[in-house]
Amino acid sequence: MNESNKYRRQSEELRPQLQRHLRSDAQDYVLSLYNNNEESKLVYHNYQRTADTVNEVELIADSLEWGEAEREPCILAAWFHTVGYLFDYDNPIPKSQDLARGFLTAQQYPSEPMQRVLDIIAGIGPEGESTELEVRVLSDAIAGQRFNAPFFEERPLLRLEWELSQGRRISHYEWQQIQLQELLKARYYTPFAKRNYGP
Repeated sequence: MNESNKYRRQSEELRPQLQRHLRSDAQDYVLSLYNNNEESKLVYHNYQRTADTVNEVELIADSLEWGEAEREPCILAAWFHTVGYLFDYDNPIPKSQDLARGFLTAQQYPSEPMQRVLDIIAGIGPEGESTELEVRVLSDAIAGQRFNAPFFEERPLLRLEWELSQGRRISHYEWQQIQLQELLKARYYTPFAKRNYGP
């Protein structure tokens, strides 16, 4: 075996370890953002909800039989998708992208996969429905943990968060209508999500 093949093989063997290390660093960074923001009124869009979304992404990625290279951008996007709420509640996606870009740049993450992470974060915004599988996986993970069994138990936290963060008071009737509309608009894309989260 020549030297270049030897180093290539060693590099390929190290790649999964480096990917797990990067994801662990991303997790630690996101946790520090939540912990260092003492003024946060995010009782719904919090670290635990983000970690739950990452776990859902892992489950969906497993069902799709994704390798590390396919799942990494989606998992990184899942870690960063809600941190923008800490800094700009009304328009969190651009801030989430900025924080992800800053973190990944500091990690010397390659520009092409970094752009993929940023595109996945952008894809879950309110602009519309994406046809990109990675965006759909993250969308399914978000919806899966949002609309799961404790939906009616956890939703009051979102209502409280709106009151704390935006001073937005909502009548009981209006709140019921908002919840109904969200449930009616819920869509799932991957076979795993349709099977496990759908009606």
